Amino acid sequence: MKTKKPNNKKGTLDILNHAKEIYKMAIEEFKEAKNGNWNKVMDSAEKAWGTTTNACEVLLRTGFKVLKKKLGKSFYLRGRSWIYNNGQENKMFFDYDKLDFLVLNNEEVKIDYHHIYLQNMTSLHGDCFYDGFTGNKQKLEQLIRVDTKKFLDFSEEFFNKHFNKP
Repeated sequence: MKTKKPNNKKGTLDILNHAKEIYKMAIEEFKEAKNGNWNKVMDSAEKAWGTTTNACEVLLRTGFKVLKKKLGKSFYLRGRSWIYNNGQENKMFFDYDKLDFLVLNNEEVKIDYHHIYLQNMTSLHGDCFYDGFTGNKQKLEQLIRVDTKKFLDFSEEFFNKHFNKP
């Protein structure tokens, strides 16, 4: 569900707007699920996961810009991988590894966002969408309505703060 956009302010803003659109669809489908069409919960869960992956892309693109200023030449891109070389090369390819590195190296990004990402990946994308498990409806609502929204809102705040700086 990720969109390919240029790695600049406009491209990143396009991804953020796409994440917001997907989130609105996730909420609408979750409302349908709560009104009796519980089969819609799987679609809602996958759209919430799509929101999470797009919001994470915004967070990582912004975070790379912030970390590059902080870490200088020891931090760079190689293809899609982040490389941090502090005497030995550390390579991060997967988004959850990059997000973990961002949490460790930027006090603005709290560990909560890493946890939301991992929980949405496991519970919404894996358990609910792929495996069809919809057991704990209250937990699914928490993940879709509250946690995904928190992740999306923070990504937008972080983007607005750092991409609007000179």
